[in-house]
Amino acid sequence: MHDVRTNDERYRIVSTIPTILSRRAGRVKRAGIQNHLLSPELSGCGKSTLLRSLNRMNELVDGARIKGRILLDGSDIYRLSVLELRKRVGMVFQRPNAFPLSVFDNIAYGPRIHGTNNGSELQGIVERCLRAVHMWDEVKDKLNDSALRLTDEQRQRLCIA
Repeated sequence: MHDVRTNDERYRIVSTIPTILSRRAGRVKRAGIQNHLLSPELSGCGKSTLLRSLNRMNELVDGARIKGRILLDGSDIYRLSVLELRKRVGMVFQRPNAFPLSVFDNIAYGPRIHGTNNGSELQGIVERCLRAVHMWDEVKDKLNDSALRLTDEQRQRLCIA
């Protein structure tokens, strides 16, 4: 389990450990830790901004200002390399949040940070992933375009890929 702290008292992060029943009767596996962000305010209080801050996605937003500290297991996340941090902090948002990178680079990001840098291998991974979410035919000629130009529905499938 990770200890996540901020210097903003408006938020509380609650951790739970879900379980998954496997297809084999009676076998239970731990699926990992899920963290839930709670705030008494329904909207507009910065929950999504805080979540983007946890893996330093705000650094990619033009005009964003970074202020304060976020500690992960006692270490300031701004002293960690972005790649190491994002290996440890993954997120699934209610609304799709693609990186402000190309379609290709959004999918290749994960394999790259895990050491895959061969161009043809990355091309194969990107194609397989896009085919898996039934998106290849829609974007195969737009792989170098910004993922932010995609429709909400396409960005959602891109994030799943």
